[in-house]
Amino acid sequence: MRVKIALIGKNAADLDPLVHEFGFTKVAAEEADVIVAYGGDGTMIGAEHVFPGIPKLGLRDSKVVQKCARHADRDVLARLARGEAPRARIMKLAADVHGRSLWGLNDVLLRNSDLRSAVRFSV
Repeated sequence: MRVKIALIGKNAADLDPLVHEFGFTKVAAEEADVIVAYGGDGTMIGAEHVFPGIPKLGLRDSKVVQKCARHADRDVLARLARGEAPRARIMKLAADVHGRSLWGLNDVLLRNSDLRSAVRFSV
């Protein structure tokens, strides 16, 4: 069975040749088995915000951030195609502020409108 993937990110079309090479089926995000978030942390967070619950694969865009050779796009997508990509569940953090919920993957940033005063919060 071919893996259905969706590509998200400013330069996501750069991955099209690899999508074809590894036999993935490119679909809309709502229909995907996995969403490939091609960019930086913001791309991954945005993908989870818009499409919660669909598995995500984060690939760093070398035009945006420096890449580790061990995580080359070709190698990571080859592992995904072979069914060898490890799957991890990442806990989301929530912060309720003034009746509004803010969500983050590894942190939630809060600050005062007046930068001279301290922010006090409890976890």
